[in-house]
Amino acid sequence: MKRTILALALVLFAGACAPKNYVVLLENPEGGSGKVLVATNEGQQVLDEPGTATAIDKTTRAPSSPWVLGVEKIQEVFARAFTARPEPFKRFTIYFVRNKVQVDPASQADFDQMLSEARKRPGADATVAGHADRTGPDARNDGISLLRAYKMRDALVTAGIPIERIELSEYGETRPAVPTADDVPELRNRRVEVTIR
Repeated sequence: MKRTILALALVLFAGACAPKNYVVLLENPEGGSGKVLVATNEGQQVLDEPGTATAIDKTTRAPSSPWVLGVEKIQEVFARAFTARPEPFKRFTIYFVRNKVQVDPASQADFDQMLSEARKRPGADATVAGHADRTGPDARNDGISLLRAYKMRDALVTAGIPIERIELSEYGETRPAVPTADDVPELRNRRVEVTIR
């Protein structure tokens, strides 16, 4: 279910006048670039700077020394790959009425936006995490956070995300957004966090 972030490295299969294929490390849209290890039977090359590339002609040769590929060239060569990239993750926090499995009126617009996003993404998957505040016993808070997560899961299924593509968890009062004393109602802790990807 969990997907790794795509598009950190691209591989090109080119014609006879260029290397048969090469790998380019891209900058992550959320910052940084990480690194990629390119290896053959004869050696390896680490790319750890955005825009660097290495060629791989055969498994019987080590990858080439890295070189920098300009932004324009990357966009030109990998145009088709860029159009195939998935959209960035979308995160939503939906708040709930105290002691209920009912969306708080202040969260209705976010709830509607979450459903709209789910409808726009055929083939999407999601994570859904339910939470509760510290009013009531632990077991009740575990139960209500699970019921809230089920409510969001069911809404996402109705919006078109297959149930088997939704990862669900509940945390009760164990991961508060705002730490409070026991029996203190806090709207920001009565929530479900949804990530659609």
